[in-house]
Amino acid sequence: MTTAILEPPLSRSGPSFLASDRTRVALTHGPLLLRTRGMGRWHRPRSGSSWTSGYDGEEITSYYLWCGQQVGSGNKTTTGEKGFITAASLPDDGVPICGTCEGRAIGAGYQGIAATVHSPAGLLFQPERLVPPKVCPGTALRLYDVLAGNRAALCLACGNTEPLRGYSNAGGGWENLQRHPPGPRLVPPCGFHGWRGMARIGDAVRCECTAGPSEPES
Repeated sequence: MTTAILEPPLSRSGPSFLASDRTRVALTHGPLLLRTRGMGRWHRPRSGSSWTSGYDGEEITSYYLWCGQQVGSGNKTTTGEKGFITAASLPDDGVPICGTCEGRAIGAGYQGIAATVHSPAGLLFQPERLVPPKVCPGTALRLYDVLAGNRAALCLACGNTEPLRGYSNAGGGWENLQRHPPGPRLVPPCGFHGWRGMARIGDAVRCECTAGPSEPES
């Protein structure tokens, strides 16, 4: 079946410790087109994730569409049915394709499904992607170990050895790692929060969304 490459489901929200978030998986591929039975358009999925329901143990899959809507396998349609239907090629059921989804996907660099665009300026849409930041998160998140001599530190986020600097404001002074570009050993990003939620967890640096409390014993 033809599948679509999906963008990472990045979120501006902070890491959560909900049980569903600890089972959540960021999907890298999804259906070419999808819609609920109550939708009047076929839509192109932009990102997706799956997780296990904490209520009944059901496996749930959810997609964010390029036009901004969200559909999930647990959503009820206007006809009372649950879930969505998918298409692996251009549908022939007479239901049109969402023009917003098509235009945004083409503008972001994906191949068009139903539209041919003739424009000198072309189309442009810049989704947030897992591109390494220009400034290593080790400084903002204070992820470092001070080395002997107290003048430099090992950045735990990227593995670089960087100088320590003194900073101050009206509230007082403090010491922190110097701002620096990420080194070649930058920790892998979280599929949901990129490098924004990184923390020292045990002997490793990883996103806080993977550090929730263990499930209580029954």
